[in-house]
Amino acid sequence: MKTLIYLCCLLFLHGNISGQAAPDFNVTDSKGQAHSLYSDYLDQGYTVVIKIFFSSCPPCRAIAPDFQQLYEDWGSGTNGVQFIELSNQSWDTDDKVNNYESDLNLTIPAVSAQGGSLEALTPYLNGTYGPFTGT
Repeated sequence: MKTLIYLCCLLFLHGNISGQAAPDFNVTDSKGQAHSLYSDYLDQGYTVVIKIFFSSCPPCRAIAPDFQQLYEDWGSGTNGVQFIELSNQSWDTDDKVNNYESDLNLTIPAVSAQGGSLEALTPYLNGTYGPFTGT
């Protein structure tokens, strides 16, 4: 419930909700699984939740268990909702992301810079969809 209230407050404060279409991306997660935003998810009727993170980020690590629980509550990618974590740091390799996932018992697909996360995130970080201020 705290998470829902917090998200509602953030949306109210920022007021940057718009009807813009999300830019498509193709990435490969740290386990080698390919993910295409549109053909794998949006065109299939899925809702996609993107978490921007980096493997050594203290706030990212702090909220990871709650994010994992939401992923599981929503069917772990099988009930029309898919969660994807995209690293915003060039130094995050697949190995570092795998260690992050292992340390925190995460099963959410997570993408390092090696898997194309930086390219996928560019439109979300450049101001097109409003300001990005953190995880």
